[in-house]
Amino acid sequence: MNGRFSERVLFVNPGKWTDYAERFRDFGFAWRSQEVMTAEARAQFVLALTGYSSGGLVGPDAHSNGVLALLLAAAAGATRIDATGFSLSPGHFYIEDADTPRNHAGHDLVAMRWLATNAPVRFMDDELRNHLGNPAATAGPLSA
Repeated sequence: MNGRFSERVLFVNPGKWTDYAERFRDFGFAWRSQEVMTAEARAQFVLALTGYSSGGLVGPDAHSNGVLALLLAAAAGATRIDATGFSLSPGHFYIEDADTPRNHAGHDLVAMRWLATNAPVRFMDDELRNHLGNPAATAGPLSA
């Protein structure tokens, strides 16, 4: 992030943190304006976009940050969204020697079903793509 610049930054639910902006600036990341999306605003955004309420604001009662990023891209008018790193496997395996559960899986799947039919999303995981009925998304190299 060092040396990178963005016109706008969206901080999603920083909770009780008050130094979140400084943490990014410490890495050399700069921006012109910033906004904060509270947990309440996040839930309202997802409901307004998809018509679905997860019933909660944080933890297993909310959508994951990854799915929120897909929904934000769709709402912003992205013409193509390549959804990588999403699957139907039971846990996160990028944490070495750990099988941590995906606490958001049920809510995320509802949002991904919405995305599969309402947004230009390409799910790269074959099993997930087949489950969602997203056959137009073909695996392989990401190209324009």
